[in-house]
Amino acid sequence: YIDQANDIRKAFNSWFEVTIEAVKSDKRRRRKVDLIKIIAKLVASWNQTLSNKDIHILFADNVEDEIMLKCFPYEIETIINNLITNSVASFEKTRMELQEIRITLSEGEEYVICVAANVRKNYWRFSFN
Repeated sequence: YIDQANDIRKAFNSWFEVTIEAVKSDKRRRRKVDLIKIIAKLVASWNQTLSNKDIHILFADNVEDEIMLKCFPYEIETIINNLITNSVASFEKTRMELQEIRITLSEGEEYVICVAANVRKNYWRFSFN
């Protein structure tokens, strides 16, 4: 039981870190931030949290440079966290061998962020300019 309790404690601590990082500093001011860095940081944190569930998140940005966006970083983080949470929940409903979440960021006339769980099994997309 001690090993199981330690595993639960580690999972809880990892989840707690994801949550605390999102609200750690004052993010209610609109500021110019690099969207790629925000997403990469979230992915790294989530990968650490989900490692014990054999779920892996891949992030690919199809963008030449950084994307400087004047926004409320907390709101972007909340959207990405919700999409990841929905993807993780979908894995719990249907057991699959490969549990992978792909996040892509691309640009054109507008920026597009896509989150796909097991490539198109579940798929969320939002765009902005």
